[in-house]
Amino acid sequence: MIKTTIIEHGKAKAFYLNKKDKIKILVPHGGQVADIVFKGYNQAKTREEITYLRHKREKMKSEKRVITPMAKTLEAGECLFDGKGDPVLLLKENNVSEISVKEYAKQLPKYIEVDKLYLKGPKIKPTHDLLWPGCSSNVYKNTKLGCRELLSDVLNIEVKNLPPVCSLFMSLGLKDNIIPSPVQPGDNVVFEALEDVVLGITSCSDNSFCNLNPSEVNIIYYKNGSAGI
Repeated sequence: MIKTTIIEHGKAKAFYLNKKDKIKILVPHGGQVADIVFKGYNQAKTREEITYLRHKREKMKSEKRVITPMAKTLEAGECLFDGKGDPVLLLKENNVSEISVKEYAKQLPKYIEVDKLYLKGPKIKPTHDLLWPGCSSNVYKNTKLGCRELLSDVLNIEVKNLPPVCSLFMSLGLKDNIIPSPVQPGDNVVFEALEDVVLGITSCSDNSFCNLNPSEVNIIYYKNGSAGI
């Protein structure tokens, strides 16, 4: 069974996945971040586990000493872990576009100077941030809810007990600074549930910097081993 839904900008929804179910998170118009979290998700443990697995892979390729920096982003084939170190969600597909910094600069509003974003090279593509905790209402000047409040509500977890999130399509500069998302129309990710899980997903509330094109995200989820992904 295949189900589809839309999460409007500044909103969140919960999704109940059984083991082996898959969920696709797609940005139809580009320029929009989506935060994802589940009960028991542990950002620090996820970074630790991913770093160890990356180190193990690199060490197998070389007899020399390998120095592996702490993971900051999630890559295809890697997982989000709970506090026990058990993998819960696998990033099965990472279908994101790489564009030139020149093209990216054309997409920026005039008040943002690309030279001041501390970019890492001549090309850029969206990544999935494991450093920042997700925005809260206190970062906004009005009464708008941040992603943490939105996720707290749909998952029925007090904000103070909500884990830091994984911010999909949110890229960082050289100084671990958040930059406007370079995600392009149609870019998407596919997750597979490795155990039964309740997910909270937002279409991030920001409409002035993080999201270049504040808009909805599309969700397609495949229940009970449905074909299609």
